[in-house]
Amino acid sequence: MTEFNPGTERVRARNRIIKDLACQRGLPVNDLFALVENEPGFYVGGDGVHLAASGKSAQAMQVASEVKNFYRHDEFYGEDRRPLLKPLLKRYER
Repeated sequence: MTEFNPGTERVRARNRIIKDLACQRGLPVNDLFALVENEPGFYVGGDGVHLAASGKSAQAMQVASEVKNFYRHDEFYGEDRRPLLKPLLKRYER
């Protein structure tokens, strides 16, 4: 997309800060803005602000994929395949 809303640069700057902090702490980041940033068809009227159904769908699919990927690890499940909270919390202890 060539022309974004003027607030878009603030979004990019905030996303860079979040990515840096997450990286320092070993936390995953799911950057939904980067997914739709250069896809005018994902926006209503190509305005770069308001997501069309296609943009919302693309973001939803990415969220679902990231969640599924995150929880696929066996360390998060008990013998009965029910999720365990302790390994998840331990992963993000400081």
